[in-house]
Amino acid sequence: MRVTLFLEKSLEENAALYFEKAKTAKKKLQGAKEARERTLKLLQRDTLVTERPKEPAKRRQEWYERFRWFFSSENILCIGGRDASTNEQVVRKHALAGETVLHCELAGSPFFVVKSLQPSASTIQEAAIATGSYSKAWKLGIGNVEVYAVKREQLSKEAPSGEFMGKGAFMVRGRRERFTVIPRLAIALADGKVICGPRSAIAAKAERIIEIQPGTTKASDTAKLIARALGGGSLDDIIRALPPGGCKGGRTGIPETLPGRAGSYLFLEGRPLCFWSKIQYPTREV
Repeated sequence: MRVTLFLEKSLEENAALYFEKAKTAKKKLQGAKEARERTLKLLQRDTLVTERPKEPAKRRQEWYERFRWFFSSENILCIGGRDASTNEQVVRKHALAGETVLHCELAGSPFFVVKSLQPSASTIQEAAIATGSYSKAWKLGIGNVEVYAVKREQLSKEAPSGEFMGKGAFMVRGRRERFTVIPRLAIALADGKVICGPRSAIAAKAERIIEIQPGTTKASDTAKLIARALGGGSLDDIIRALPPGGCKGGRTGIPETLPGRAGSYLFLEGRPLCFWSKIQYPTREV
């Protein structure tokens, strides 16, 4: 290190000069450090503002999810209309000759199509339960609903003379197979999806299910309770899966057709709603 001494100044004066220069340099260094810290904080703040958290990737929806749908206990797809427009689509675009179509006489009933040429009696029975449950019978609180099954080729848009087949309506010709069903459904989570349908069909797909029946608790409140009991599920997806109308407590206890399943209960309107699974969960009121 080289130091310049001024001959015209005394030793003390030279020392005082360098002491002042050192003080000035120290202040500048401190100022530079503070400016650097302020700059780093501004950069971090800008990064936080501009880098938004990534939204989780949306689940790819299958084509049939625009309709009412479930897979039967034998893993056969059953699809039904949500309104007149989707009833028209289900029958005209997705029902093939030889496939079974179900409907009931109540206004607003869905047409359900069993996507198999040789469905078993149990699959047709499950489709009949779904047809009756998603009809107006649920909202009206009707205990027994008559549902009929025909083949696709028995349906047409050709109305008798002087009549007109509106959107979602079809003329039925020939023999009908009739079923009397009680509106009851079950709802669960399976592979990240909210699934809803007849109890026997849903029980084959999920570990934990909740049974529902017609009532007066509105869909939004029912959906919140179901989401809590299942430990997940989008409220919008649950509401979309529920039949039009309210819900109330369903049958209690362990279903006798599926022995060995442990049960606990979800309460709606002060009554237990059947909630059961393969795993033992403590009974609780939600």
